[in-house]
Amino acid sequence: MPTKVVSFEQLSSLIEVLHASGYVVIGPTIGEEAIVIDEIESSEDLPIGWMDRQDAGSYELVRRNDKAVFGYAV
Repeated sequence: MPTKVVSFEQLSSLIEVLHASGYVVIGPTIGEEAIVIDEIESSEDLPIGWMDRQDAGSYELVRRNDKAVFGYAV
């Protein structure tokens, strides 16, 4: 299956169209001092510019130096 890369504006439009069509949109967001999967209302709910650092027994949210939307460990 070919990979498709979309711009942030296209992603924002997609989320808006899905909501307008009655869909619940689920995605990564910041919650309880962690990146969690939850309902999102708009692209602004995404973890823009955040990453997580994980190690044995530790987890930390850290600001990135860019505006990456999906710049965290899965």
